[in-house]
Amino acid sequence: QLQIGSDCGHVSRNLLVDLREHVYVPKVISKAGRSECRAEDMTVSLVEVSPAMQIVAEHPLPGYLGKSAPHRSQGITAYAYRQDQSIIFSTMNGDLYHLIAHGHQPALILQLGNMLPQVKSQVTNLVSLDGKSLLGAAVMLRGKQQKGLHWLVHDTSTIETTTIPIELPANLQQFRALLLYGSGIRDDQGHVYVGGRIQHQSGQIRPLLFRLSFVR
Repeated sequence: QLQIGSDCGHVSRNLLVDLREHVYVPKVISKAGRSECRAEDMTVSLVEVSPAMQIVAEHPLPGYLGKSAPHRSQGITAYAYRQDQSIIFSTMNGDLYHLIAHGHQPALILQLGNMLPQVKSQVTNLVSLDGKSLLGAAVMLRGKQQKGLHWLVHDTSTIETTTIPIELPANLQQFRALLLYGSGIRDDQGHVYVGGRIQHQSGQIRPLLFRLSFVR
């Protein structure tokens, strides 16, 4: 076993593995002399571990916690593999990072900006639409102008996001809460699958699986 470090009860929803079988684990530790569990009191990095259980590198992750306390942050909430075998991953506040593996060298991790429009929401799923610059995510928007379930298409080359409303079937339109998660799930016809759960007004919770089809 290898101890990485997770102060204040932080747990990431996902860990990452590249095609070299290097594992990437968020390390969240308190800054020297700080005792409060606040985002500004923490130092965050992504620890790269080899298959031999050796630490290859620690990559700084600015913005990883956002404004959330460590125990409230969900860490890496979504990821998608690209055609070039690199990985795009997201935090719940929509910040995107690009993980590029380099043979026997430590990976390179780049910040790609934020994929969310200026509304209150979370990114909990992600899929690569073209294997290159286009990303998609099913997101519940909670802004004044845009509300409800939307499909987000984000272009990492231009840092622009397009939002498309998703019309729910009649039997799903009345709900108390909708939680979606899951990443990178597509079939040979290009359909995207996003799993999660829905809570009806009665309080009953049921599993849910969306299949999203795109019309060209």
